[in-house]
Amino acid sequence: MSGLIDLLRGTWLVDVAILVIAVELVVVLAAGSSRRVAAHRTALAATLVAGTFLLVALRLLLAGGDRVWLVPLLTGALAAHLADVYLRLRR
Repeated sequence: MSGLIDLLRGTWLVDVAILVIAVELVVVLAAGSSRRVAAHRTALAATLVAGTFLLVALRLLLAGGDRVWLVPLLTGALAAHLADVYLRLRR
């Protein structure tokens, strides 16, 4: 059990999640160019950006970084989330 705790204690798992989201964002942005796909693509990109901001904030806390960066990261996540909600309601 302590091996699992040690595994989760580091930041590498968050780093992998951020990398996966970055790859997913590139794939989403490179998707088809029809108008319908573009609307979904933009909303999904906003969701991925919000999640990335939250993961970077989590990594900051796990790594013991300067907490002064927490407010801008969470504000960025909120802005991306609000953009996502707006884009979804506009459809």
